[in-house]
Amino acid sequence: MADGTFTLGGPGLDPDEFEAALTHRELLGRRLELNARLRFLVGGAILVGPWPAVFLGALETRGAAILSGAAMALLLLNSRLYREARTEAVPGGFARAFDRLQRLMEMTIAADYVVLALSVALLGGVRSPVMAFYLLHVVLANLLLTRTGAMLVSSIAYVLICVQAYAEMMGWAPDPAIRSPAFAESLDAVTAVAIAVVYGVLFILTDGLMISLVERLRSAERELLANNRRLDQLSRLRREFLRVAIHNLRSPVGASQMLMESLVSGMAGPLNPRQQQWALRIGRRLEGMQEMLQDLQLLGQLETEDMQKTAERVRFDDVVRDVVDDYGEQARSAGLKLTVKEGEDVPEVRGIRRLLREAVVNYVTNAIKYAPKSGPVTLETKTLIADGGPWARVEVRDRGPGVLPDQLPFLFQEFSRKIQRSAGPEHPASSGLGLAITRKIVESHRGRVGVESHPGEGSTFWLELPSADQAAVNPR
Repeated sequence: MADGTFTLGGPGLDPDEFEAALTHRELLGRRLELNARLRFLVGGAILVGPWPAVFLGALETRGAAILSGAAMALLLLNSRLYREARTEAVPGGFARAFDRLQRLMEMTIAADYVVLALSVALLGGVRSPVMAFYLLHVVLANLLLTRTGAMLVSSIAYVLICVQAYAEMMGWAPDPAIRSPAFAESLDAVTAVAIAVVYGVLFILTDGLMISLVERLRSAERELLANNRRLDQLSRLRREFLRVAIHNLRSPVGASQMLMESLVSGMAGPLNPRQQQWALRIGRRLEGMQEMLQDLQLLGQLETEDMQKTAERVRFDDVVRDVVDDYGEQARSAGLKLTVKEGEDVPEVRGIRRLLREAVVNYVTNAIKYAPKSGPVTLETKTLIADGGPWARVEVRDRGPGVLPDQLPFLFQEFSRKIQRSAGPEHPASSGLGLAITRKIVESHRGRVGVESHPGEGSTFWLELPSADQAAVNPR
């Protein structure tokens, strides 16, 4: 900011990607979908992985066939889980769909344990590294299930480990299909007890830490959801209040303007110079109030505008020329001349033309109001490369008094009281919303705004938007 430059805006987070405010119930489907995708990878590895081991002589054919068959069954069940999670487990979904997902998830966990028990038995028993997948299931259960469900899954896992260890110790377990001398000897009692104790302690510690952590996170999720709902309600009330207030104010303000114009024109009799001056001042105040009502209405529209449905490809060169045609005469009356400088190969942007035009208009009317009789006002379009792709930039340069450096950060704020800029007497008082509206328009199009200004040398207000092609590649 020391160099007279201030930038604001830029691409933000898509609200649909922010899941922290969703409850455990609403997040179940999304977590299950992610879990199902991971299970596809694991199931595919179990389906294909044993056969290279058979080719290398490290695994018997019967073991590979059993594992592949179990993996195929797991993948078929997982396909249904994935399909259900994608189609029915959405925020606000029906309780029946939620309960069906819960049951399907429990079936999938049971199938996982069957496949895992087979894998452990065929790949070395309880001394096999495959045993680590039991711990993985315990962790996933704590993330996906309630406290009771997570503890039940941990208990089942521990019982399976103990049963497998006891069966190996007693010689009841089938011989491992893996060909390794490390698993050729039978399991002794000391090793079996040690394995049971270690996994028991490990599961207890995992449940204790994970359950406490997950319940705190879920409590925070519920609190955030409640706060978001309250904020949404307040936002709806504010929008409704603005709509009613603007509707009720426009008619009397418009009628007052008409009456004041009638007085100034002498329709009710001639006015002396002092009365004429007061009437003109009142008229400018009413005009300023009309502008403020229009700005407030536009702010309300920005909050409800569906960008995705109404957006189209827009050429900034065309927008700039339209603005110059419409406001050229007003600029000339203020002692200014609007000039256009079009850049080469300026990319099209994706957005709502009416709103983008309003953003440029605010810059131009700002120059007319605060930089009268200062020379030309240049509107220039440019191409720049940012964030790995082309962007379109529009600059509005004037040779007015400029803005003090300590005031730059407040220019784009609503109703800022820290800006002291004087307009000519022929202009109504500013509502303080024009630049704030420009910022909201540009940021809603995933762009950014800024200003470069030096006192006594003029100002350059600019806005930048990603090209339409780049916006299509990187949608919100």
